[in-house]
Amino acid sequence: MRHYYHNLFAWLADIVANKASKGLVGFLNSEPDETSGAWADFRAARSWAKDGEIKKAIALTKAELKKEPDNFEGLILLGSLYADANSPKRALEATETLLRSPNLTPEQKQAALEKKAIYEKLKSG
Repeated sequence: MRHYYHNLFAWLADIVANKASKGLVGFLNSEPDETSGAWADFRAARSWAKDGEIKKAIALTKAELKKEPDNFEGLILLGSLYADANSPKRALEATETLLRSPNLTPEQKQAALEKKAIYEKLKSG
């Protein structure tokens, strides 16, 4: 009977190890196109943008902003992505959303105001 349980345990351990290793390999080989975690993370969006995939970067940034709607990094990034996509009106909207945030430091507010001025020039001209 001991032999039976030992074999059963070994068989189950093999199955668990195989599933775990496949999951890890899949995770390591996956593209950074899905959101994960509880906090907003914009690294994958920046990676897509760097590769010229602006639409994917915008979509991912917007998905991450659902976690933290007034996230400074995310809204600045979203504005820049919209500007890169020749959509200064949307870039301006993202920046105005940021400026309504009560959590901005004076430095962040100044940076957002500078971006806003750039997007207003792009929109008008």
